[in-house]
Amino acid sequence: MIKVEASASTFFIARYYNGLRMPFIRSFFKAIAIALVCAWVMFFAGIFLSLVAMVIVSAVSSIRPDMTISYRVIGLTAGCTAFVLGFFGSIVYDVRRLSGTTSS
Repeated sequence: MIKVEASASTFFIARYYNGLRMPFIRSFFKAIAIALVCAWVMFFAGIFLSLVAMVIVSAVSSIRPDMTISYRVIGLTAGCTAFVLGFFGSIVYDVRRLSGTTSS
């Protein structure tokens, strides 16, 4: 029969890896999920607002607008910007929360 002894150093190492390493990995995947949700919401909100603006402009000036601009230019830009801001904002929030520092 093998006798297993747990010393204080093995307890410290296990506590270090469970307490420090895993929350940062969890924070990374949570940041990806938050960024994807932010990008999805902003993509469709940008498309909606740009289509409404194009309809108003076309009604006022009687110009036929190119509706693909709302998808290619406005929606894509809004989605990519929201992804980057959501990802880094979530990472900064989680790092501050896990390290115990708060902004004054």
